[in-house]
Amino acid sequence: MPQTSRINIPGRVSRIINRGIERKDTFKDDNDKQGFLTCFEANLKYTSSKCYTWVLMSNHLHLMICAGADGISATEIV
Repeated sequence: MPQTSRINIPGRVSRIINRGIERKDTFKDDNDKQGFLTCFEANLKYTSSKCYTWVLMSNHLHLMICAGADGISATEIV
């Protein structure tokens, strides 16, 4: 059963994993990864959230995020 994508509790630290469909590559090269990180950083600022650690692999990513004051959804961040 899929987990909910909502991180409602301000200050809550959540682990987010996102995989490519059928485990296919999500990031084709380092430029794709850099583009993601640029957007990700902007979304963190917009939601007043923090990222404690992240890992970008070719076909998935791992994030450890602390929700901002209003809570966030994973789709707002990723």
